[in-house]
Amino acid sequence: MNGVRTTSLAHALLLAVLKRRRPPAPPPAGDAAERRVRYSLAGVPPPHSVLFTTSQGLFLYSAEDREVTRLLDGKYYGVAKLGDRWLLTHSDNRGPKWKRYTDICAVRIEDRRVASFEIAVQALPREIHQIDTIDGRLVMPHTGFNQILWIHGDRIAAGARSRTLLSCASIPLRIARPSHLNSVFRAEPGAPIHLVAHNSTAHTGRWSDILLFREDSGELEVRPTSAHSAHNVYADTDGVLYCDSNHGKLMRDDRVLFASDKLLRGLSVTDAHLLVGGSDIDFEGRSRMTSDATLYLLDRAGRLLGTMVMPGIGVLYEIRQAVVRDYARSS
Repeated sequence: MNGVRTTSLAHALLLAVLKRRRPPAPPPAGDAAERRVRYSLAGVPPPHSVLFTTSQGLFLYSAEDREVTRLLDGKYYGVAKLGDRWLLTHSDNRGPKWKRYTDICAVRIEDRRVASFEIAVQALPREIHQIDTIDGRLVMPHTGFNQILWIHGDRIAAGARSRTLLSCASIPLRIARPSHLNSVFRAEPGAPIHLVAHNSTAHTGRWSDILLFREDSGELEVRPTSAHSAHNVYADTDGVLYCDSNHGKLMRDDRVLFASDKLLRGLSVTDAHLLVGGSDIDFEGRSRMTSDATLYLLDRAGRLLGTMVMPGIGVLYEIRQAVVRDYARSS
């Protein structure tokens, strides 16, 4: 993946953000029992352990005893894996979006607790949503800037000093503003990188787009959808999966695979199942901290097998398999 280094503008943005930066909260104290989350279940529970993020923190569902444990407090969104550590995006939600920033945190999880916690990349201007690792790089759609950021994994290895925007490479994308880039996926080496341009539908009236970026040529293909504020993207030989979030639909290309009365966001794919996240629909953002978080377990054809509802833990952002392979993570 080729890219250009960030410019003096990035340096100015970085300095402005560092002046008001507030670091993420440390891992909560107490044993797993004190951090347990109650939930209701209808149908089949998720068969494998999963990590998921909400506006209130990072959570672990353990399939072994069907318990949900809060691992971190705060607004965490994207979840990726690099070696034995999980990489998480943490955003400070104080003030308007143009004043916000994102830290990339690196954690090791053992025995339902965070065993180590580091800030790998600090103070990225505005918000970073979904992230992934591709070819040993951390790849980050830069939501407010119509660009992809990336950094080599060895630069954010355990024990390394915290990096900044100046350590990242940038690939600018010539697309309409605001695109609100929020998701990234690559199916296999040589395949195009899929991204979601959410397009802030509620504010702009523009439906979301699926973007295909080809690393070798720099070519960008824009595929329009009829989705309202889409999130998540996964591609295989059966087509492209994505969440038509505010319409409450999981799509495969132009076909509805699953529908609910919730905002759908967060997607995990295993050999036999799909996991999709559900949250209260709220265009004004008033219930983001108090929404119930829902996990829908589907078979690969989109049939609903089970529904897990966790009251009041905030809107659900991302879901990742904690133990088995998650095909929604890039190869």
